[in-house]
Amino acid sequence: MHTIDADFVINHLNTQLLSSSHHELDEVSQLVSASSSENIVESVENLLEYLSALVSNQLSSLDADGVHWRSATPSESSHHVLYGILNKPAHHGGSETPQHDSIVTIVNCDYELHKRSHKMYKDAAYLFGARPDINGVYLLSVDSVGYQLGWADASGVTLSPITEWDSGNLDSLIAYTHSLCVPPKDHIFFDTTLKAFLKPSDKSKVRWSIHSGDLLAYTDCEYLFHGGAFGRRTSVFGSTKEDDNFVIIKDSFQDVSRSISESKVLGRIHEDGIVPGVVALVHSEQVPANPDSTDPEPLSVSSHRQDSSSRRCRTKHRLVMGSRGVPLSEAKSVKDILMTTYDVLAVHRWLGKRRRIIHRDIAKNNVLMYPKHRKNIKIRRVVSDPPQFIQNILKGVTSPTNLDDASCLLIDFDIASPLPDTAGDGLVNEELTRRVGTPMYMSRSVNIERQLNSRQSVRFVPMPELTGVARDLYIKIYQQNIYDSYTDSNGTIHGGVYIRGSECERHPFVHRLDHDAESTFWLLLSTLLRAQTPNSTDDPDALRVLDQYWETISDPVSGGVYDPRNSVLDLTEQDFSTLLHPDLRSLAPLIRALADQVQVEYVFLDPPPPEDHLHEALSRILLQFIVDMKEDIPLDPNNLRPVNPIRLYESIKSYSSTVYESDSDSDVSESDSETEPETDRTTSIDESEPKTPENTKEISIIKDTPLRGTKRKSETDDGEDFWCKRLRTWKDWVVSAIAY
Repeated sequence: MHTIDADFVINHLNTQLLSSSHHELDEVSQLVSASSSENIVESVENLLEYLSALVSNQLSSLDADGVHWRSATPSESSHHVLYGILNKPAHHGGSETPQHDSIVTIVNCDYELHKRSHKMYKDAAYLFGARPDINGVYLLSVDSVGYQLGWADASGVTLSPITEWDSGNLDSLIAYTHSLCVPPKDHIFFDTTLKAFLKPSDKSKVRWSIHSGDLLAYTDCEYLFHGGAFGRRTSVFGSTKEDDNFVIIKDSFQDVSRSISESKVLGRIHEDGIVPGVVALVHSEQVPANPDSTDPEPLSVSSHRQDSSSRRCRTKHRLVMGSRGVPLSEAKSVKDILMTTYDVLAVHRWLGKRRRIIHRDIAKNNVLMYPKHRKNIKIRRVVSDPPQFIQNILKGVTSPTNLDDASCLLIDFDIASPLPDTAGDGLVNEELTRRVGTPMYMSRSVNIERQLNSRQSVRFVPMPELTGVARDLYIKIYQQNIYDSYTDSNGTIHGGVYIRGSECERHPFVHRLDHDAESTFWLLLSTLLRAQTPNSTDDPDALRVLDQYWETISDPVSGGVYDPRNSVLDLTEQDFSTLLHPDLRSLAPLIRALADQVQVEYVFLDPPPPEDHLHEALSRILLQFIVDMKEDIPLDPNNLRPVNPIRLYESIKSYSSTVYESDSDSDVSESDSETEPETDRTTSIDESEPKTPENTKEISIIKDTPLRGTKRKSETDDGEDFWCKRLRTWKDWVVSAIAY
């Protein structure tokens, strides 16, 4: 959660004034002798005002930025908080006057502080969630015993040891006050490429202006998504324009030691033309620390852990994308969900075979439907050998694919990885041996980081056979020889034979294409379980059973050799029928057929099946079902079936990118992911919003901002995730005003 740095003053503060003479402070004695929390707050405010004036006098010749202090109101915080706010931006942060409060420090104060490090961590997390333009912030906790300093940025929270008032040591407190005005060079408060403003037509709406590149500026953007305060600290913005010139902008901090980046992956995917079904990139760059510099350095953060081997440097990257969509939960009909799922398998399969790239995080917020594309994306050339999409298959179309033929949009390639070259030496990228993804959707083998080894894992069924119109359409598009190459013969199962006893440890774990195919199954299942038809009546008994299994599906933390979702795959067709909404029970045979294919461990077959065999099997089942559907089933995307809130756990990759219009942070290969404090793991947050007085001069920086998304956290009862609920609570807490 945080790191204690014994050399905090040296590593994180400006020590220029430590040798300067200063006065004995009466405010300290008042603070020590305080008898109540109210006395403490008043004494702390007096002390900080005095130190600020002292530092300002010392630095007046340097034209340093001044700091003023503001107390939180009771509705803004559950404990006593002060905010240190710059009178103007810091020297290294740009020269423009900010349109909202330039918060540089948060101060906790009370008569007796409990869990002070937890409070400091939480304060920083809330601030970063509400204010994507704040890069770093100083922290201070004060009580009648002593004080503790901290610095927080995307690398985490670093704290000083506690200094007791009895020691008489105020040097670090003076250095802290100095640093608020003139921070060390590598401690940057603000990302000055982000500017917030109030929408002229509705001054309760906050919009963002984002500068990208030398001359590019995107105005009137909404803050759509926050992916977690630490690690990648992803933020996603979307232009509010409804025309073809929209953009989706994604900011995240990337580990400089990682050779694979999302921009490189997308560049490789689209190198020979746009691949339909994959988010398209308009522009990418490293965000500069000082855009006004002739040779700007990238905005970066570095951890200051005492163990040098675990220290990490991250730089902020910005992707501007020209594709967007909505999550599967907003589907208008069952057929739309099934067609999107089919196309997800087609795109993922194509990327694996044609580009040797595996996504590794097929999840709710990384798979979108009803895709739309920016105007300058539409005019680009489509790749010559695109995936075969379900729309074309159903129409029997064999002509070249159009960009709009894809029913899906695959996004968030943050943890995508190269696959071994089939023509090369077959060396496996080390990243493929690590557990990453969204736990709710990751395959069971990835979750336990080993091959499945149970009676269920060897319950093999043959490759599905197509019949009737579905078979004819398949052969028209793919040809007979392709169909035959996947079809079993002479007792084979997906082209191989199971030899009892082969399920031994000689099969090391590697993240394979079929693992992501299994993730697609969990995504489809969770979507269908929450779906319901318009103006319909649900079955109370079904909802009670759903609650029981929803916890198993959405919280599959195993910590051993068993994934609890195995019990879901053991359900019969009748069991699945009971779980579904009454109007969707005709889907039970489809789910059971798909479960038969994903429940087993295919590495135990000899010879091993083709790497895309599970994609083929699931696609055949979906195609047959879609063709045989007598009529579509309309859905109510505004009302999902309720499920009980579940326990929130440490995320494996706490950045899940974006619902690019609505859309894991450290991944497991970056082992410094922070666990949320145990006391924060709740979904019972009061979401009521205080009324804003008319004609007020202060408006919350995120008031009424529609935030959607997930950060490698499980879903809650209303479909919002943990961080989204935190941000809604932040509206009642943060002091980040805009004067107008």
